[in-house]
Amino acid sequence: MNDYCRHVLIAEDDPDDRALIGDALIDAGFHAPDYVKDGQELLDYLERADSNCDQTRFPIRPSLILIDLNMPRVDGLAAIRQIRSDPRFRGVPLVVLSTSNAPAEIRRAYEDGASTYIVKPSNYQALVDIMRAIDQYWFKTASLSKPP
Repeated sequence: MNDYCRHVLIAEDDPDDRALIGDALIDAGFHAPDYVKDGQELLDYLERADSNCDQTRFPIRPSLILIDLNMPRVDGLAAIRQIRSDPRFRGVPLVVLSTSNAPAEIRRAYEDGASTYIVKPSNYQALVDIMRAIDQYWFKTASLSKPP
């Protein structure tokens, strides 16, 4: 996959968590991600996204979305359901990053279309390690579909 097209979008309402996740991605070797602060902004971003990975166009279609579940306006689960209902984004991995490890919440996230559910770690180095694992799996191991 073209390194530039290894583009991550973070949907997270907490500014400190957004910064930590973004820094961890960069420390794991990613380019700077894009950020949205709630599910509605996520859906609006995707509606405008360009699928060509053209650096002159913005926003860029994400190759992977890191999504929190508890966000204002449109929560993470509702956003996941809407994204999965859109054929243009069905192949984009949706990785839930949540503080909750409640079995019912995890099951619901997968039922609604999450690709992976990860409980946010308590320390920064563990978060960087998770971002490296995400890179290894989603961009070096898994075969992802190209945008329609």
